[in-house]
Amino acid sequence: MKKKLILTAALCVLLCALTACGGTRKETALPEAGTPPQTRTEPPEAPEASEPSDIQPVEPSIPEETPEPVKSEEPAIHQTGWSGMLTAYQQLLEELYQSYDDPERFRYEDGPSFAVYDVDRDGTEELLIQDPVSELVQIYGYNSAGKVYLELEEYSNLYYYDNGVIEVGWSHSQGAAGDKLWPYNVYRYNPDTGVYDWVAAVDGWDRALREIFGGKAFPAEIDLDGDGFIYYVITEPGGYAPDYGEAMDYAAYEDWRQSWLQGAEPSGMPLLPLVRENIEQLT
Repeated sequence: MKKKLILTAALCVLLCALTACGGTRKETALPEAGTPPQTRTEPPEAPEASEPSDIQPVEPSIPEETPEPVKSEEPAIHQTGWSGMLTAYQQLLEELYQSYDDPERFRYEDGPSFAVYDVDRDGTEELLIQDPVSELVQIYGYNSAGKVYLELEEYSNLYYYDNGVIEVGWSHSQGAAGDKLWPYNVYRYNPDTGVYDWVAAVDGWDRALREIFGGKAFPAEIDLDGDGFIYYVITEPGGYAPDYGEAMDYAAYEDWRQSWLQGAEPSGMPLLPLVRENIEQLT
């Protein structure tokens, strides 16, 4: 009897389950042909809020721009003074030109002449003016301050060399050199001062002219080559042989001369007559 009750209860439970499964179902309509299926899009899930952090965000660094160097409007070498050199020389020549009553006569006769030439070989032209009447020769330089200044003023004959050295013949010979040597002064340009320095004077003694000179006998022991002529290199300003200077024979004299000449050759000056068109051509 007890077993029948248990069996009956089990059958009831099974019947209820079958009833629930066999309930009414909602049929889903199939889409018509040619109609694209509809896809249901689920909304995205919202991201979970992150907890605050103690680490501060790092901003990207912007590279610093290197400023371009400021360019000066002035040239590397100051040109203001030098640019007026020819104009300054022209003004000086114009003043000399105006000082003559009839300067145009120098077109036909010997008169003042000039040259703009790098006489001292410092890389900048000088103004050379010479007057054959007075025999005065002047060499003017020009500095970066825009000033014309006198580098050398001498008389008589000037011999120029291509290393800037100048030999200046004496106005007249008063010694015993005779016709074997005309006494002369030596000038060398000094780049530190911008002017010419007097180096020495050269004189000589010809034994054929005088055995005794200035109360002194001819120094035969100096005349090693036996030609009867010795040279005096005078480094004391205003001195004359044989009281001043070092006596030497030709070989020693030539060694001394080449020490400052250094193989330089004579250099002629491109002289122009002091007339109007020659002055105007400087600018």
